[in-house]
Amino acid sequence: MIKSGSKELIFVVGAIHGGGAERVVVTLANAMCHQLPVSILMVAGDEVAYQVDPQVNILSLASASGKNPLNQLLRLIKMRRYFKEHSSASVCSFSTTINMYTILSCLGLGFGDRLSVSERNDPARCSFKPLRNLIYRLGGSCKFVFQTSDARSSFSGPIYKQGVVIPNPIKAELPAPYTGQRQRVICAAGRLEPQKNHSLLLKAFSRFAATHPDYSLVIYGKGSLLESLQSLARELNIQDRVSFPGFESDIHNALLKNACYVLCSDYEGMPNGLMEAIATGVPSIATDCPIGGSREILECGGGLLIPMQDEKALSDALCRLCDAPASIIDAPASINMEAAASTIREKYSVDNILSLWREVWSI
Repeated sequence: MIKSGSKELIFVVGAIHGGGAERVVVTLANAMCHQLPVSILMVAGDEVAYQVDPQVNILSLASASGKNPLNQLLRLIKMRRYFKEHSSASVCSFSTTINMYTILSCLGLGFGDRLSVSERNDPARCSFKPLRNLIYRLGGSCKFVFQTSDARSSFSGPIYKQGVVIPNPIKAELPAPYTGQRQRVICAAGRLEPQKNHSLLLKAFSRFAATHPDYSLVIYGKGSLLESLQSLARELNIQDRVSFPGFESDIHNALLKNACYVLCSDYEGMPNGLMEAIATGVPSIATDCPIGGSREILECGGGLLIPMQDEKALSDALCRLCDAPASIIDAPASINMEAAASTIREKYSVDNILSLWREVWSI
């Protein structure tokens, strides 16, 4: 039951696509909506790919601007009008571009430290860093939330000082860790875009497949590189052993019994897929990429950390995981998957992570 006169919490996103940042927003909103009024303000679309609690108010304020200056200005005007009407709320935006719009929209409205913005990827990859940093400095006493210490260290001065590190929460409703016989399937999940470097996985799987003829590879997700990845699979003559099913809403059960999960990105925030694979007992491989999220997750056990863009290292890691006993990884010391799943579920539980966010929101 929400108390009368409760403080209001507003999340700001582009839209609720099938990405990690949106997943975190929905998880936090669903956890908070029974304690106080919670809204998700979408400012670049109206897609809702995740299940949102009915008590969360969802509002689509604007569509994607298409980089049209008039559309961008109209978005700012609409956002500012909305924030004027909700000037006593705590506002929390996610992702760099949306953060910039939110800060500009809130200028002079007195939000102070009730405004927080969250970087959701590698800040060094931003293509407009001078503009981003300038607008961030206009945020005054705004709080900056980073997923890892490495991400926070990308900034200096007030942005660094007003920054806090909060990792992603792990979904509470995950299936129980699977400990039975595993299917001979290598799996990956993520947008089919350059950041995820699925071409590396295809090349490494081609090496691996030469000595493991009964294994297949499934890559879940959608994106602009689908056709080029399919073409590469044909070039490597593994097209009959690789599939691209597209976006999978029930990804956890889809991956649950597979031999291993692979994340071979060139950069990442705090990858939800890797966390949840380990939490459900799926042995995992990840590249040691900026901003250190994968490295931090694998400190809980449950898999292998490999160098970025190293085809042989990935192929060797696939061999080590798939040739090991079902519940033990020799990496280099034995790691118990059941223990790793328990550790990661506790460390990144919604309750633990939510307590850190509540401090940011002063709720």
